Amino acid sequence: MQSFWRNPDFFRCDACGAIFRDPFPSEEALKDLYERSWVAPEASRAETGATDSGVADAIAGYLLRSTDSPSFAGKRILDFGGGLGAMAAALRRRGADVFVVEPFGVDYLTGRGFKAYRFLEDIPAEFTFDGITSLEVVEHLPDPTAALRQLSARLTPGGWLFVTTPNPEGLNAAVSGSSWREAEKPGHLLFFPAPTLKLALERSGFEQVERKRWPIRFPNAPVIKRAIHFLLQAAMVDGSVRMLARKPAPDQGASALAS
Repeated sequence: MQSFWRNPDFFRCDACGAIFRDPFPSEEALKDLYERSWVAPEASRAETGATDSGVADAIAGYLLRSTDSPSFAGKRILDFGGGLGAMAAALRRRGADVFVVEPFGVDYLTGRGFKAYRFLEDIPAEFTFDGITSLEVVEHLPDPTAALRQLSARLTPGGWLFVTTPNPEGLNAAVSGSSWREAEKPGHLLFFPAPTLKLALERSGFEQVERKRWPIRFPNAPVIKRAIHFLLQAAMVDGSVRMLARKPAPDQGASALAS
């Protein structure tokens, strides 16, 4: 590994390219951080979820087009690390039967009418999902590959997973270094350049892993800033890595022969 940023200290793995905080905060420190954040969740969006409804609506629309679905009616979708519920709400508006996992925000999300769970293991094992979203979550996880494998196990064959995470190779990160706002957030443990996230998804059993170049419109940004966002997204040097992947479906040919 090589030193990557200083103050806070991050290192980069030579083998896979992952960028990780050193040292990791203790489990107790992370628990304290999130418990304090969820006391006033709307005022602590850096840790409880910064995705707003406009961005979530745009992502939901692109997901429909990318998965060739007219709507999510009849689909069971999990929002893993649902934050304040913006993505879950956007999916629900499009007809999905939405479940949400959010370890410290269960009461908040239940109060908003969602089927919310503290941990993935708390959802009955017989429930599988047609799709899973996980926005700005993997960077918070001490063992993200294990989490991705658990998510794969809960998908129906051929189901999809959509993941976003801050882009450590974006223009902002390149200019700001360790002062990049995402690096300064104490809950961010790891960062994934796009090839690293693709590798993690493939190692977790996914296929058809594709980075999405979607022109997400940030509704509260001034017009000039929106134009800059579009240009950065087109060049894939914006602040987010977005990946859509599939769980392998059974070999239909083999199934036909077996029958």
